Amino acid sequence: MIRKLVLALRSNFCLALTFVCLLLLISQKDSFAQSDTVDAGRQYDLDTIKFLNTYQKNVSLLHSDTLIVQIEGKYYRIPYKVTLKSVDVADNTPKRFSISSLALRDYPDFSRRLKNIFDNPRERLYTYYSPKDWRFSEEYDRYFRQYDENRSATVSEQTDEGLLGDETTGKTSSIDKIDFPLPATVDIEVNLEKDPGLVRILEVDFNFNKLDPEMKSFLVNFRDTRGKSGNRNILD
Repeated sequence: MIRKLVLALRSNFCLALTFVCLLLLISQKDSFAQSDTVDAGRQYDLDTIKFLNTYQKNVSLLHSDTLIVQIEGKYYRIPYKVTLKSVDVADNTPKRFSISSLALRDYPDFSRRLKNIFDNPRERLYTYYSPKDWRFSEEYDRYFRQYDENRSATVSEQTDEGLLGDETTGKTSSIDKIDFPLPATVDIEVNLEKDPGLVRILEVDFNFNKLDPEMKSFLVNFRDTRGKSGNRNILD
Protein backbone atom coordinates (compact mmCIF):
# COMPACT_ATOMS: atom_id res chain seq x y z
CA MET A 1 0.00 0.00 0.00
CA ILE A 2 2.90 2.35 0.74
CA ARG A 3 4.29 1.63 -2.71
CA LYS A 4 0.97 2.48 -4.37
CA LEU A 5 0.79 5.73 -2.44
CA VAL A 6 4.30 6.78 -3.49
CA LEU A 7 3.67 5.86 -7.13
CA ALA A 8 0.57 8.05 -7.08
CA LEU A 9 2.61 10.92 -5.68
CA ARG A 10 5.28 10.52 -8.36
CA SER A 11 2.68 10.69 -11.12
CA ASN A 12 1.11 13.93 -9.86
CA PHE A 13 3.34 16.76 -8.60
CA CYS A 14 0.38 18.88 -7.49
CA LEU A 15 -0.90 16.02 -5.39
CA ALA A 16 2.61 15.47 -4.10
CA LEU A 17 2.95 19.04 -2.93
CA THR A 18 -0.47 18.91 -1.27
CA PHE A 19 0.50 15.64 0.35
CA VAL A 20 3.73 17.14 1.70
CA CYS A 21 1.90 20.14 3.18
CA LEU A 22 -0.73 18.00 4.87
CA LEU A 23 1.82 15.62 6.29
CA LEU A 24 3.94 18.43 7.66
CA LEU A 25 0.89 19.61 9.56
CA ILE A 26 0.13 16.10 10.75
CA SER A 27 3.68 15.52 11.89
CA GLN A 28 3.44 18.44 14.33
CA LYS A 29 0.71 16.78 16.37
CA ASP A 30 1.65 15.35 19.76
CA SER A 31 -0.42 12.21 19.17
CA PHE A 32 2.45 10.57 17.24
CA ALA A 33 4.44 8.38 19.60
CA GLN A 34 7.60 6.73 18.35
CA SER A 35 6.25 3.29 19.28
CA ASP A 36 3.11 3.85 17.17
CA THR A 37 4.91 4.35 13.85
CA VAL A 38 6.05 1.77 11.33
CA ASP A 39 9.07 2.38 9.12
CA ALA A 40 8.17 2.15 5.46
CA GLY A 41 11.62 0.90 4.54
CA ARG A 42 13.69 2.36 1.72
CA GLN A 43 13.74 6.01 0.73
CA TYR A 44 11.32 6.88 -2.07
CA ASP A 45 12.24 9.22 -4.90
CA LEU A 46 9.51 11.70 -5.85
CA ASP A 47 11.44 12.63 -9.01
CA THR A 48 11.98 16.29 -9.98
CA ILE A 49 9.87 19.40 -9.56
CA LYS A 50 10.89 22.18 -11.98
CA PHE A 51 10.18 25.88 -11.65
CA LEU A 52 11.23 28.96 -13.62
CA ASN A 53 13.45 31.77 -12.43
CA THR A 54 14.69 34.99 -13.97
CA TYR A 55 18.12 35.18 -12.38
CA GLN A 56 20.24 33.54 -15.09
CA LYS A 57 21.06 30.52 -12.95
CA ASN A 58 20.10 26.88 -13.22
CA VAL A 59 19.94 25.47 -9.70
CA SER A 60 19.39 21.87 -8.64
CA LEU A 61 18.71 21.05 -4.99
CA LEU A 62 18.12 17.56 -3.56
CA HIS A 63 15.84 17.66 -0.52
CA SER A 64 15.43 14.67 1.78
CA ASP A 65 13.05 14.31 4.71
CA THR A 66 10.69 11.91 6.45
CA LEU A 67 6.92 12.03 6.27
CA ILE A 68 4.47 10.45 8.69
CA VAL A 69 1.09 9.41 7.33
CA GLN A 70 -1.85 7.48 8.75
CA ILE A 71 -3.13 4.58 6.63
CA GLU A 72 -5.88 2.26 7.90
CA GLY A 73 -5.26 3.19 11.51
CA LYS A 74 -1.49 2.80 11.42
CA TYR A 75 1.16 5.51 11.23
CA TYR A 76 3.92 5.03 8.65
CA ARG A 77 7.26 6.80 8.55
CA ILE A 78 8.13 7.35 4.87
CA PRO A 79 11.63 8.59 3.94
CA TYR A 80 11.56 10.54 0.69
CA LYS A 81 13.72 12.68 -1.53
CA VAL A 82 12.71 15.23 -4.15
CA THR A 83 14.85 17.24 -6.56
CA LEU A 84 13.94 20.92 -6.89
CA LYS A 85 15.30 22.26 -10.16
CA SER A 86 15.07 25.87 -11.32
CA VAL A 87 15.37 26.71 -15.00
CA ASP A 88 16.21 30.13 -16.39
CA VAL A 89 13.25 31.60 -18.27
CA ALA A 90 15.48 31.91 -21.34
CA ASP A 91 15.70 28.10 -21.46
CA ASN A 92 11.93 27.72 -21.57
CA THR A 93 10.88 30.15 -24.29
CA PRO A 94 11.20 30.48 -28.09
CA LYS A 95 14.63 31.81 -28.98
CA ARG A 96 13.40 34.54 -31.33
CA PHE A 97 10.11 36.40 -31.05
CA SER A 98 8.62 39.86 -31.43
CA ILE A 99 5.97 41.87 -29.63
CA SER A 100 4.35 44.45 -31.86
CA SER A 101 2.02 47.40 -31.20
CA LEU A 102 2.47 47.32 -27.43
CA ALA A 103 0.68 50.35 -25.94
CA LEU A 104 2.62 51.42 -22.85
CA ARG A 105 -0.53 52.70 -21.14
CA ASP A 106 -1.75 49.09 -20.91
CA TYR A 107 1.37 47.99 -18.98
CA PRO A 108 2.32 50.77 -16.52
CA ASP A 109 4.95 48.73 -14.63
CA PHE A 110 6.70 47.72 -17.85
CA SER A 111 6.42 51.31 -19.08
CA ARG A 112 8.12 52.60 -15.91
CA ARG A 113 10.96 50.09 -16.24
CA LEU A 114 11.39 50.84 -19.94
CA LYS A 115 11.53 54.59 -19.23
CA ASN A 116 14.29 53.96 -16.69
CA ILE A 117 16.27 51.94 -19.24
CA PHE A 118 16.10 54.64 -21.90
CA ASP A 119 16.95 57.35 -19.36
CA ASN A 120 19.97 55.33 -18.18
CA PRO A 121 20.96 53.33 -21.26
CA ARG A 122 24.74 53.03 -21.21
CA GLU A 123 25.23 50.00 -18.95
CA ARG A 124 22.35 48.05 -20.53
CA LEU A 125 23.25 48.56 -24.18
CA TYR A 126 24.29 45.52 -26.20
CA THR A 127 27.57 47.25 -27.07
CA TYR A 128 29.42 48.21 -23.92
CA TYR A 129 30.72 51.76 -23.62
CA SER A 130 32.87 53.01 -20.77
CA PRO A 131 31.84 56.31 -19.16
CA LYS A 132 34.83 57.89 -20.88
CA ASP A 133 33.85 56.70 -24.36
CA TRP A 134 30.07 56.89 -24.04
CA ARG A 135 29.58 60.45 -25.30
CA PHE A 136 31.94 59.86 -28.21
CA SER A 137 29.90 56.92 -29.47
CA GLU A 138 27.74 56.95 -32.58
CA GLU A 139 24.92 55.31 -30.62
CA TYR A 140 24.83 58.14 -28.10
CA ASP A 141 24.99 60.70 -30.87
CA ARG A 142 22.20 59.07 -32.89
CA TYR A 143 19.66 58.25 -30.16
CA PHE A 144 20.39 59.99 -26.88
CA ARG A 145 22.50 63.13 -27.25
CA GLN A 146 19.58 65.46 -28.01
CA TYR A 147 17.82 64.40 -24.76
CA ASP A 148 20.89 64.71 -22.51
CA GLU A 149 20.81 67.89 -20.44
CA ASN A 150 24.60 67.74 -20.16
CA ARG A 151 25.06 66.91 -23.83
CA SER A 152 28.36 67.58 -25.44
CA ALA A 153 29.24 68.16 -29.04
CA THR A 154 28.06 65.73 -31.70
CA VAL A 155 30.50 63.29 -33.23
CA SER A 156 30.65 65.45 -36.35
CA GLU A 157 31.39 68.54 -34.23
CA GLN A 158 34.39 67.04 -32.45
CA THR A 159 37.64 68.73 -33.39
CA ASP A 160 41.27 67.71 -33.44
CA GLU A 161 41.69 69.59 -30.18
CA GLY A 162 39.19 67.34 -28.39
CA LEU A 163 35.57 67.49 -27.43
CA LEU A 164 33.96 70.92 -27.54
CA GLY A 165 33.10 72.00 -24.00
CA ASP A 166 30.22 73.86 -22.47
CA GLU A 167 30.14 77.49 -23.57
CA THR A 168 30.20 78.81 -20.01
CA THR A 169 32.46 76.39 -18.15
CA GLY A 170 34.62 75.01 -20.92
CA LYS A 171 34.07 71.50 -19.49
CA THR A 172 31.76 68.59 -20.20
CA SER A 173 29.80 66.83 -17.46
CA SER A 174 30.28 63.11 -16.72
CA ILE A 175 26.68 62.80 -15.47
CA ASP A 176 23.91 61.68 -17.82
CA LYS A 177 20.59 63.47 -17.36
CA ILE A 178 18.64 61.90 -20.19
CA ASP A 179 14.88 62.36 -20.38
CA PHE A 180 14.00 60.11 -23.31
CA PRO A 181 10.44 60.67 -24.62
CA LEU A 182 8.97 57.22 -25.17
CA PRO A 183 6.23 56.93 -27.80
CA ALA A 184 2.75 55.68 -26.92
CA THR A 185 3.36 52.34 -28.69
CA VAL A 186 6.54 50.29 -29.12
CA ASP A 187 7.67 47.27 -31.11
CA ILE A 188 10.06 44.82 -29.45
CA GLU A 189 12.23 42.08 -30.91
CA VAL A 190 13.96 39.48 -28.74
CA ASN A 191 16.76 37.21 -29.97
CA LEU A 192 17.96 34.68 -27.41
CA GLU A 193 19.96 32.73 -29.99
CA LYS A 194 22.64 35.37 -29.60
CA ASP A 195 24.98 35.24 -26.63
CA PRO A 196 24.23 37.36 -24.74
CA GLY A 197 20.57 37.71 -25.66
CA LEU A 198 19.54 40.79 -27.60
CA VAL A 199 16.45 42.99 -27.11
CA ARG A 200 15.75 45.62 -29.78
CA ILE A 201 13.39 48.46 -28.82
CA LEU A 202 12.99 51.63 -30.90
CA GLU A 203 15.98 50.45 -33.00
CA VAL A 204 18.22 50.44 -29.92
CA ASP A 205 19.89 47.13 -29.01
CA PHE A 206 19.98 46.16 -25.32
CA ASN A 207 21.62 43.23 -23.54
CA PHE A 208 18.88 40.83 -22.37
CA ASN A 209 21.07 39.54 -19.55
CA LYS A 210 21.44 43.04 -18.10
CA LEU A 211 17.69 43.68 -17.80
CA ASP A 212 16.16 43.31 -14.35
CA PRO A 213 14.39 39.99 -13.60
CA GLU A 214 10.89 41.48 -13.80
CA MET A 215 11.63 42.95 -17.22
CA LYS A 216 12.96 39.65 -18.55
CA SER A 217 10.00 37.76 -17.12
CA PHE A 218 7.55 40.17 -18.76
CA LEU A 219 9.15 39.71 -22.17
CA VAL A 220 9.47 35.93 -22.22
CA ASN A 221 6.06 35.30 -20.63
CA PHE A 222 4.14 37.85 -22.71
CA ARG A 223 1.03 36.50 -24.43
CA ASP A 224 -1.72 38.21 -26.42
CA THR A 225 -4.45 39.17 -23.97
CA ARG A 226 -8.02 40.12 -24.78
CA GLY A 227 -8.61 43.79 -24.03
CA LYS A 228 -4.89 44.68 -24.04
CA SER A 229 -2.52 45.66 -26.80
CA GLY A 230 0.48 43.75 -28.09
CA ASN A 231 0.85 40.89 -30.57
CA ARG A 232 3.45 38.19 -29.95
CA ASN A 233 4.95 36.46 -32.97
CA ILE A 234 7.49 33.63 -33.08
CA LEU A 235 10.27 34.39 -35.56
CA ASP A 236 11.95 31.77 -37.73
